[in-house]
Amino acid sequence: MRERILMSTAAIIRVHGIGAVTRRAVADRAQCSLALVSYHFGSMQGLIDAVVEQAVIREDLRVLAQGLSVKNPKALKASATLRNRAAKCLA
Repeated sequence: MRERILMSTAAIIRVHGIGAVTRRAVADRAQCSLALVSYHFGSMQGLIDAVVEQAVIREDLRVLAQGLSVKNPKALKASATLRNRAAKCLA
C-alpha cells in the first residue's frame, strides 16, 4: 500500500502540481483510507519528502521540478545535473 500511495501522490504532482496534494486526493487516487496515508507517512511533509526522494532515485524530472519549486530539502540534495534537468521542466 505504501508504494501505491507514493505512486498516486507522484501522479497528482505530475498533473496538478505539488500544491494539489491533499490527504483526501491521495487516498482517493490510491483507493485507501485517509488513516493509511497518515499511518505510512505521518504527515503531509513526510509524504512529500518520500515522493521527492523517490523522484530523485527514479529521475522523475516533473516531480523533482515541483519539489525544487517549493525548496524541498530532498530535492535540493539531488545532483546539480539532475536539478538542472528538472529545472527545465518548470520553464
